[in-house]
Amino acid sequence: MRILMVNHYAITPDQSGGTRHFTLARELVRQGHSVTIVASGAHYQGSGGTVFAAGETMREEVVEGVRFLRLKTGGNQERTGARFLAMLDFARRLSAPLVRARIGTVDIVYGSSPHLFAALAAYRLSRRNGTPFVLEVRDLWPESIVALGNVSERHPIVLIMGAIARYLYRRSDRIVTLLPGSEAHILRMGGRRAGATTIPNFVDIDLHEGTAPPAARETFTITYAGTHGLANALDTLIDAAALARADEGLSHVRFRLVGAGREKERLRERARAAGLDNVSFDDPVPKQEIGRVLAEADAFYLQLKPIALYRHGTSLNKLFDYMAAARPVLFAADMPTNPIAACEAGITIPPEDPQALVQAIRRLVALPATERQAMGARARAHVIAHHGPRAMADRLIGVLRDAMAGAAAR
Repeated sequence: MRILMVNHYAITPDQSGGTRHFTLARELVRQGHSVTIVASGAHYQGSGGTVFAAGETMREEVVEGVRFLRLKTGGNQERTGARFLAMLDFARRLSAPLVRARIGTVDIVYGSSPHLFAALAAYRLSRRNGTPFVLEVRDLWPESIVALGNVSERHPIVLIMGAIARYLYRRSDRIVTLLPGSEAHILRMGGRRAGATTIPNFVDIDLHEGTAPPAARETFTITYAGTHGLANALDTLIDAAALARADEGLSHVRFRLVGAGREKERLRERARAAGLDNVSFDDPVPKQEIGRVLAEADAFYLQLKPIALYRHGTSLNKLFDYMAAARPVLFAADMPTNPIAACEAGITIPPEDPQALVQAIRRLVALPATERQAMGARARAHVIAHHGPRAMADRLIGVLRDAMAGAAAR
């Protein structure tokens, strides 16, 4: 099968961020399929973007058998207006005759929705080529922008996003969602009666091979590794660090934040102004190095803002990396599916509650090391059993074949 994947933000393991599509594509290539991923040459979560020669608008590379086409697009993500223009630019370039010619002949198009303009452009490309189209729902639009961006439901962008979402839900040959529990919502929004197939995020366990319990040391490090954005609500972690610094029993606890994002400099300045020498900020690392960084932690922290959006489900890439690293997780969330609670792999607390976080830290550091190691072992066993890339690739192939069979029958 010749498969085209479209994701504006797709990256390779030598860059920082989520590598879902590369890992899926690599598994499909290993099964004998041909996969091309079209993405932007700009890297939005760190350094390492494609350097284009003068006059060059597209660059091709093959990574572990996966063919990438990188398009030269706008790369400034610091301002909302520039980010929006970059989305439109990517969608426009995807439709260019030169890009279509370089893509070549494919059997099916798989369009992902980090934003809907890319997914819409992928759908139009599929129809122009007469091939089936599968929509991947990574975030619920326009609900995500309303909930996380504090944007009015009547804002023109929200109305446009809602119209595109309903259009794609109705016309896609099949739908894949990352979000367990979102299927009914997608159906209500116009999704086909065949419904949506859940293929959640997963972990490349090879990145965490040889993970061992942390060595005994004087400090206890709690690590957050991921995007520093509004949705991540990292002020709670800074507040907890201030409380821990004033607590003699937690003087050995250190808080490490690894990654990039629009909130990082503000958070760094806030910690500096408060004199929080128990907090450190590190640059993002390539995905292929994440196992080494996570192995330096004693525990991990992750919070979800308490918003109604998450009642439809969520699939957190960083959470599965944490669990694969075999460390307990301090999970500040209220959601219908909670893998940390399900496999007793850490402590779940209410979100945006620094006092509750500090109490959970006290409980965790007071546990015998063997009990923390058992939490980590259960976490790793859970993701190996339920969130491996091979099983997810097999599920995806089933969806793609169903889409092709359904299209052929029409």
